[in-house]
Amino acid sequence: MSKSSFYKTTATPDEMVAVATSASNASTSASEAAASANQAATSEANALSHKNDAQTAKTASETARDASVVAKNASETAKTASEAARDTASTHAGTATTKASEASASAQLADDYAVKVNGAVTGTDYSSKAHAIGGTGVDNGAGSAKDWATKTSGTVGNTSEYSAKYYATTGNVGAVAGALTNINTVAGQISPTNNLATVAGDTTEIGTLAGLSTQLGLLGTSNAVSDMNALANITGDISALAGALEQTYTTTVAGGVFVLGGSNNPAIEMFRGSSYTFNQNDMTNDGHPLVFKNGSSAYQDGVTYYLNGAVTSYANYINTTTFNAGRSSGDRKVVIEVQSTAPSSGLRYYCYIHGNGMGNTITVKDSNISLVATNIANVNNTGGAIANVNAVAGNATNINAVANNETNINTVAGDATEINAVAGNSTNINAVAGNATNINAVNSNSTNINAVNSNSTNINAVAGNATNINTVAGANTNIGTVATNLSSINDFADKYRIGSSDPSSSLDEGDLFYNTTSNTLKVYTGSAWEAGVTAGSGFAALSGANFTGDIDINAKLTVDQDTSNQMVASFEGIDGRVHIGRYGHILQQNTTDSTTNFWGTATRNGGSLDIAYGTATSDGVVSTSNNIISIAKTGNTTFSGNVDVTGTLGSTGNFDVNTNKFVVNATNGNTAIAGTVDVDANLKANSLSIDHASNDWNFELSGADLVIKNGSTTLFKLDTSGNLTVAGDITTDGSL
Repeated sequence: MSKSSFYKTTATPDEMVAVATSASNASTSASEAAASANQAATSEANALSHKNDAQTAKTASETARDASVVAKNASETAKTASEAARDTASTHAGTATTKASEASASAQLADDYAVKVNGAVTGTDYSSKAHAIGGTGVDNGAGSAKDWATKTSGTVGNTSEYSAKYYATTGNVGAVAGALTNINTVAGQISPTNNLATVAGDTTEIGTLAGLSTQLGLLGTSNAVSDMNALANITGDISALAGALEQTYTTTVAGGVFVLGGSNNPAIEMFRGSSYTFNQNDMTNDGHPLVFKNGSSAYQDGVTYYLNGAVTSYANYINTTTFNAGRSSGDRKVVIEVQSTAPSSGLRYYCYIHGNGMGNTITVKDSNISLVATNIANVNNTGGAIANVNAVAGNATNINAVANNETNINTVAGDATEINAVAGNSTNINAVAGNATNINAVNSNSTNINAVNSNSTNINAVAGNATNINTVAGANTNIGTVATNLSSINDFADKYRIGSSDPSSSLDEGDLFYNTTSNTLKVYTGSAWEAGVTAGSGFAALSGANFTGDIDINAKLTVDQDTSNQMVASFEGIDGRVHIGRYGHILQQNTTDSTTNFWGTATRNGGSLDIAYGTATSDGVVSTSNNIISIAKTGNTTFSGNVDVTGTLGSTGNFDVNTNKFVVNATNGNTAIAGTVDVDANLKANSLSIDHASNDWNFELSGADLVIKNGSTTLFKLDTSGNLTVAGDITTDGSL
C-alpha cells in the first residue's frame, strides 16, 4: 500500500455530534434557568402582595437558587467541552499539517525512486529508471540494465565484464562465426556418438599430437594401418575404457533428486582402477552433500572430499554450514578412486542429509584395460614377435590343413627323403617353436584382434578427417575455455529454453521458457509455468493489463483519466468499491448494503466540501440535494439531520443556535436567550438578570441573603431567617 494516508484537518463527525449534543444540553439548561427566573419574579410579586406567601417566595427563591447553580454547572460543563473540542481540533489541525508535509515528502521520494537519473535518491540507492536505462552514479558503478544488454564499447560500469550484445557480436563469437563450417563438422561428431566430448577431454593430448606431425605421418604406413585395423576390432573395449577413465559428473539437484549429466538419479557403473568426480559447484546442491555407502555403512575407500578447491575432511563435507560455503572460491566436489577391492554390488551414492532417495545404486566391474594389465607380459611378447605372428596368420590355411591331415602326416613319416628336406628348414621351424608363447597369446586375443579389423572403416574415417582434427587442435584454447565453463553452459541450457509449447519435463523452479506460439516469456514456479513478459509490451500491457493477484504499491500511484474524461480510478473488492472522479470527487459503496447508492465526498466550486448519500452521476458526484454535511471553506458546517454528542463539546468561539436564538459568548460566558426558558427541575445561579429597557432587574445573593435590585439599587432583601426588607411601601389586598 502507499505510504500516503488520509489525515483529518477538522473535527470528526463524532466530535461534531458531541459538540451539538453539548450545545443542546446547554440550551436546555439555559431554558431551565430562564424558567426559574420567571418563577422567581412570580415569587417576588407574591411576597409584595401577600405576607402569607413570603415563605412560599422564600422556598421558590431557594429553588431558583438551586436551579441557577445547575445552570451554572451546565454552563461550565459546556465551556469545558467547548475548550476540549477546541484543543482537539487544534491538535488534529497540527497533526494534519505534519502528515500532509510527510505525505508530500513521501510522494516526492517515490517519484525520485521512479525516474531520477541525475544521481542517487538516498545514500547509494538509485531510481528504477537509472538502473534500467542509465544515469549518474549507475553508468560508472554497477551499470544499467540497458548497458548490460547492448553496450559494445568496453566493459559495463566499473566491472571487468562485457554486455550480452558484446559477447554476441565480438571476440570469440566472431571467431566462432568465421569457423561455422568447421563447427558444423564438429557438431556432426556429437551424434550418434559424442566424439567431441572425448576430444574436449583430450585437448592437451591433441596439442601434443600437433607437434608430432612427423610421427603421425609414420602411421600412414601399411604396417601401421594394419595395426590400427587390429585396434579397430576392439573399439567396444576402447569406448568402454574412454567412458570409464577419469569421468566427471556435473551434479545438480532438481525434483528432490541428484541430476547427473542431465539424468535424474541414474543407476551408474564404475570400473576398478578408474576415477570418478561428482562436481557439486551448482548452488542447487546447497544442503545436499553427496557421499557413498556400502549397504548401511559409510564407504570412504579411495574417496577424497574438496571444499573451495582444497582437500577437506568427511566431517566438514557433510556439515551443511561448511558445505554450503564450500563453493565460493573453488570446486566443491567428491572424487572416488575405485579400488581393486571395491564390492561388485551394494554400493550407492546418496544425500547425507536427505537419504537414499536422492541417489541410486553403483555397480562395480573390471574393465578390459585391467585384464590387459594383468596379462601385460604376454602382450609385450606378442608385440615383440609381431612379424612372426603375421607370418603364422598368413599360413593359417596351411596350418589348418596340416591339422586335418594327421593320417597323411603319419604316412609321411615313412618318407624320409622329404622329411630330411624338412630338416633342412629346421631353422625356420625352430623359430616358430620358439615363439609358441606369443602365438598362444595371439590366439587368446583373437576376439580383440578381429574386433579391431571389423572397425577399420571407422579408423579410416578418422584418418580422412585429419584436417578437421588439426582445426580442432588450432582452437585448443577456445575448446579449453568451453570445457572449463561447460558446467555454466549446461546450466544455462537447462535454465533457458525456446519452443512452440511449454516443456513438461526436466523442470526446475526458476526455469525460463520463451513460447514462440504466444510470444511470451514464462517462468516455472515449481508447479506451473507462469506468464511473465509478452513480447513487445514490457512487463505489463499498457492497455488492457489484467492483474489477478494482490498488488502492493510502495510508491506514488498515478492513474490516467478514461476516454470520457470522467472517472480517474476505480477500486473494487468483494463487498465494496471506491471510485475517484473528476476534481477529486470520491464515491464509496458497501455492496452488502446497497448496489445503487453511494457515499460521496465532493469539492464544489467556491471551495466547499460536501458529504452526501444517494445515487451518483456519470462524473462521480452525488447530488447536493442529498447532502448530509456541507463544510464551507470558512469552516461553517451544515448538518442536514440531528447532531448527537456523547462526549464533551467544545468551541473556542461563540456558540449560537439559529444565528442568535441562543448565544454563549466565548469571552465571558454570557448567554443570551431570545425565547422563553422553561425549567422542569432545579435552577441554580449566583445571580440572575431580567433585561429591561432602562434598568435591568437583578436577582443576586449577598452572602446567604437573596437581594433583588433594579439596576444597582437594592429594593428587596430576604435573609435565611425569613426576615424581609423592602426599600418602599408594601401594599396588600389582604392581611399583612
